[in-house]
Parts: sequence; structure tokens; C-alpha cells
Amino acid sequence: MSKLKLLYRLFFSIIMVVSCNTKQNYDDVSANLKKIDKKDNSYLSKYYVVIPNQGCEGCISYTEAFVRENYNKYQNLKFIFTRMNSIKLVLVRVGLNALRSNKIILDTLNIFTYPEDNNNIYPAIITTDTKKVINIEYQSPQNEGIEHLLSKLNKR
Repeated sequence: MSKLKLLYRLFFSIIMVVSCNTKQNYDDVSANLKKIDKKDNSYLSKYYVVIPNQGCEGCISYTEAFVRENYNKYQNLKFIFTRMNSIKLVLVRVGLNALRSNKIILDTLNIFTYPEDNNNIYPAIITTDTKKVINIEYQSPQNEGIEHLLSKLNKR
């Protein structure tokens, strides 16, 4: 019986450590978003799509097409381009009108850091409660983050 208690304690300890790390990572992402989105440091947008310059090419291209088609369509959605080599390249990919929009943020100082290193090649879809990050999802071959975002945006 004592082995069973020990296993339970070990299991719950691991769960606590993992959940604390996730909360810390989300806190870091929240702080970085507030630095990047300088319009109003006290409130965050409800949704952010963070697009890295390099990584999963199909995932990034799909997300850039989403930006071109939707950059001004949703009030609580902003797009952050990070780890950019060239603003001109972003201009070519999304167009001048999108780039001029206040919904597009260029993270030229590379402030945004991904909470999980193994996902830094994918566009990140971030949900906030306008004060802090509450969820991060990715547009990857295994996850249709943009489709999930669209279903949330179109529920309203």
C-alpha cells in the first residue's frame, strides 16, 4: 500500500511541476505581448497570431494567406511577425495594405519568445482574457490552429 501512495505522490508532484511551468511560460508570453503591442499596455487583444519568419513553410504560408484575407476583418485579432530577416519580405508576403494596418505588428527586436522550443517553427495562435494569456495553440501539420481560431471568431 505504501508503494501506491508513493506513486500517487510522485504523479501529483509531476503534475504540479508541469502546470507551474506552463503558467510561468504563459506569464512570460503575456509580458512579451504587452511589450510588443504598445497601443495600451494594460489590455491585450483577445487573439494574436504570431508568425515566425522561418520554420514549417506550408504552415507559415497558410497563415500568411489567412493574414492577407482577414487582417481587418476581426476587431480582437492582431498579427505579430517575428524573427524577421527583412520587412520587405513581409511586405511581399502579406501586401502593403495589410502591413499598414494597425492589426499587424512587426516584432523587429525579436521580443516574442515561444514558450515551447519544439514549437518555434510554427505560427502560434494565442488566446488571452485581455489581461493574460490563457491558451496557446499552433498551426502545424498535426494541429489546425487557424481553423480553431476561425470557429471561435465566427461564433460571435
